[in-house]
Amino acid sequence: MQRNQIIKVEILTHSILGFIAINIISVILAFFDGWAELAQHYKTKQPHPEIFSLWELCSIGGLLCRLNIGVCEQGIYLSGILPMRLSHPPLLIPWDAITKVHAKDFADMFEQYVIYIGNPHIATLSLPKKALKAAETILETKNPSSWRRFFIK
Repeated sequence: MQRNQIIKVEILTHSILGFIAINIISVILAFFDGWAELAQHYKTKQPHPEIFSLWELCSIGGLLCRLNIGVCEQGIYLSGILPMRLSHPPLLIPWDAITKVHAKDFADMFEQYVIYIGNPHIATLSLPKKALKAAETILETKNPSSWRRFFIK
């Protein structure tokens, strides 16, 4: 009986230490990938939009990650998945904060938009084209932008 209790305590201790380590790494990465700077400008408490795509493979500042991506009238909504969500607040990047976009395809499976945010430049995102498909109809109602042509065929 004593041995089982020791094993349970060890498992609990290792789980807690692992959780703390993942969160520390996540906070550190927020500063290297550009999320912290994006959050200074675009942090939101708004719930995710109706048009929402889960667990998309993306990159922020060159670091690969999984994000939830939403599209709405105001812009592009980004939120992290667990454990990233604990240290990375959701973002709502307005359409007019996007300064440059170009398409980049990594085979047929990884069609991406490389999106430059801010003037002066804050961060570069690579987001899947399929997650931004809904932006076509939204951007058709707005003034032409520097990247609208990528959505309109």
